[in-house]
Amino acid sequence: RRCLILVPGDELVTGRLMLGIKIAGSGRVTAVNLSGPAAVTTGDPGDCLRAAIRGVTFPTFDGPEMITRYPLTLE
Repeated sequence: RRCLILVPGDELVTGRLMLGIKIAGSGRVTAVNLSGPAAVTTGDPGDCLRAAIRGVTFPTFDGPEMITRYPLTLE
């Protein structure tokens, strides 16, 4: 939520935001890909979202890096 308040202007942003997350066996996020409305995925909001997602730690696991996609609906 703190990242979405950085969207410029007063217009409400709606649509689908897709988070692509690559997770290492250590549980650390190694890459983040955002797709969706440009107002959310670029500039300060996009940078904020990427940083927030990189700060998430997942449980450790054995095996190669895992890629997951997480959809969010913006209303």
